[in-house]
Amino acid sequence: MTKARRDPEGRRRMIVEAAAELLIEDEGAELTHRRAAERAGVPLGATTYYFSSLDELREEALKHLAERVEADLRETAAELAAGRCEPERLAEMLHAYMSDRD
Repeated sequence: MTKARRDPEGRRRMIVEAAAELLIEDEGAELTHRRAAERAGVPLGATTYYFSSLDELREEALKHLAERVEADLRETAAELAAGRCEPERLAEMLHAYMSDRD
């Protein structure tokens, strides 16, 4: 038995992360339950079990991406607040962040 089968929340998270990757790669144009299942390595039925519609899956994937962005920004803010960030380092961090297409 795989870990995903014993961990329903882990399986759901895998599907959301797979959908988020597809949204980034295809700019959202080709997100389907089938493609998310294939990317996550789960049966197709798992996507429809956890997400009653494609819109629900897309919404969860977008929330996941927003949480990643917020975490990155919190990390940058913590560096600034701690006074450990020289202007050059801040410029490098922001450039890297803004250059990251994902």
